Amino acid sequence: MKTERETAKEIVSLLDESSAKLDREVLDRLYAARMKAVGNLAAHKQAASANGADGRGHVLRLFGSYLQQHRLLMPAVMIASAAVVAFIVTQQMVNQPPIEQGDAFLLGAELPPEAFLDKGFDTWVARTSQR
Repeated sequence: MKTERETAKEIVSLLDESSAKLDREVLDRLYAARMKAVGNLAAHKQAASANGADGRGHVLRLFGSYLQQHRLLMPAVMIASAAVVAFIVTQQMVNQPPIEQGDAFLLGAELPPEAFLDKGFDTWVARTSQR
């Protein structure tokens, strides 16, 4: 079984063979990108050592960095919570008790509510519907 070192050597040799086949322009761009990355890494290490040399304030820096990197998280949470609240409110409105539905029926009817309380109204409806 191969060790990690042997596997790494094989990968390096395959990359060297592949890079030998590349154009000079591509190699120059890769070299420039590598130098930029190394420079950024060095600057990052320097800034990290300058900012956190004493070991204080790491928790606040980590939290601030988290908020900066995940600034899309808050709008997504707000939209999701608004959708949940809207769903709950609509469910509360749809499941009205029958008493409230009856009141809406009386107020929306063409007849005044007093007509439904009249004792002779049922007989009048029955007589006129038989005609």
